[in-house]
Amino acid sequence: MAKWPYSTAAWLKLRRLKLQTSPLCEDCEAEGRTVPANVVDHRHAISQGGAPFPPLDGLASLCQRHHSIKTASGPEAGAFKSRGPKKGCTPDGLPLSDTHPWNGGNGKWSGKVIERRMPSDLKRSAIPLTIVCGPPGSGKTTYVRQHAAPKDVVICLDTIMQKISGLPEHQAPPHLLSRALTKRNAMLRSLANEKGDHAAFFIVSAPRPYERDVWARRLGGRLEVLTTPAIECIRRINADPARHGQSKRMVEAVLAWWRDNPHLERKISQGWAARTNIEAKQIVS
Repeated sequence: MAKWPYSTAAWLKLRRLKLQTSPLCEDCEAEGRTVPANVVDHRHAISQGGAPFPPLDGLASLCQRHHSIKTASGPEAGAFKSRGPKKGCTPDGLPLSDTHPWNGGNGKWSGKVIERRMPSDLKRSAIPLTIVCGPPGSGKTTYVRQHAAPKDVVICLDTIMQKISGLPEHQAPPHLLSRALTKRNAMLRSLANEKGDHAAFFIVSAPRPYERDVWARRLGGRLEVLTTPAIECIRRINADPARHGQSKRMVEAVLAWWRDNPHLERKISQGWAARTNIEAKQIVS
């Protein structure tokens, strides 16, 4: 077997170069998600005769989760291979598990799912657009309510779900998500053809910085990231009667959102003003 390279300066240099040229997890991109890679893996395992220092295309940029899955299901696992489903939802309510029926139930994200999450055919908005992001309970809806004029366009998945279901806010059944995303995406596409002196607001959790960048590149406009601390988001969720029965899911989404944004936590700890209400200053990532 080839010599193990991982403690050498040559490997550390090769790893750094791979992450610079391919900064996103390849497996997450295949699933339609944008997640920074933090692991560099050999496509051809060293234990199976692979080169310790291959060309860059012989390496894969992965997140820790996908590297763990690969290790558990690849030759490194020996006789104890496993590929358990990925559990949970994104803060936007979309299931992470490849085997979830929403994702086709066949171990892969379907092309339709990828397009519904973040359509690739969007064009830049023809009117001023503000993309309002943040965890559940951060005040996104309140921000838009206080800044939007009566004739402005407001695009919010929660509002669309509510209108389709006819139920109170946050109480729409999850099986309506597909219809709601189709409607939301049609509204996003229509922004390219809007005319007049009005503006538009798009509310989306967008927990990952790369995800926010994709929305901004495709739609144009301005990003507003509400950095309400997790403890305040959770307090609001638990105190809101409209979120009754949904608080556990939303609290988990809040914690997941902040796990994806440690750079914002560091800024707050260094003295940046955290946005806890509409008047306070916020951080824009």
